[in-house]
Amino acid sequence: MTNQDKCVVITGGSKGLGYEFAKLYAREQFNLILVARDETDLTKVAEKLEKDHGITCHTFPYDLSDMGEIDKFHQETKEKNLEVSILINNAGFGYWGKFDRMDPGMQIQMLNLNITGLSHLTRLFVSDMIKRGFGKILNVSSIAAFTPTPFCATYSASKTYVKYFSQALNYELRNKNIRVSTLCAPDFLSGFQERAGNPNLIPKGPYVGTAEGVAGIAFKQFKKNKKVIQPYSLWGLFTAYLENVVPLPQGIKINIRKWIVEKEYMAK
Repeated sequence: MTNQDKCVVITGGSKGLGYEFAKLYAREQFNLILVARDETDLTKVAEKLEKDHGITCHTFPYDLSDMGEIDKFHQETKEKNLEVSILINNAGFGYWGKFDRMDPGMQIQMLNLNITGLSHLTRLFVSDMIKRGFGKILNVSSIAAFTPTPFCATYSASKTYVKYFSQALNYELRNKNIRVSTLCAPDFLSGFQERAGNPNLIPKGPYVGTAEGVAGIAFKQFKKNKKVIQPYSLWGLFTAYLENVVPLPQGIKINIRKWIVEKEYMAK
């Protein structure tokens, strides 16, 4: 099979990290299936990628926090005979603040997208992959998955779910010729900060990356089937080190993570 015989699904593919993944796969002549809520953004991105790389880019304006829309999306790919060999679950958002003051509706939407939607979409495409005998999945988690994080308690918990879910699924599918990798993304400048509830939260310092840089590292390591991908991030490495190596009590680790968050995000 050539790359153009394969389709890559990228959720949240019209902006940020998802768009950077789309560009990388388009350069290698993969046909794309991009999913996001904004149809206008999807159309613009698809037209550019098709013009620049000569590939076919299918767009699906669906809300992946809605399980019914996920079912419709998957069914539509089947009706169009689009065979998906790679699934990149990139769609997700964070919501930061004091837990008791956060909008319950926003928290539920975030958990539906980050956890339930990701799991449901993965199940649908994994079933197809098992029937065909091959496939690859990249689930986007976060450095927040390594340690409980005050002021984004539900977000960090959702990304911990993604990390553990992906590692367990990779083990389950090890004899099915299907590989599942987890990207524990570090801090990078994107629209994440505004969606998280405070546009003035700006990650600062030499450790802050770009969506292009994170996607480039993840793309190469995903090709090699690395189970957990963690692009360079000073605080990310420090947090992971604390969680996995240093035998500190959980309370101390949480306090250190709280200090990191306060240090990392400074109002303008």
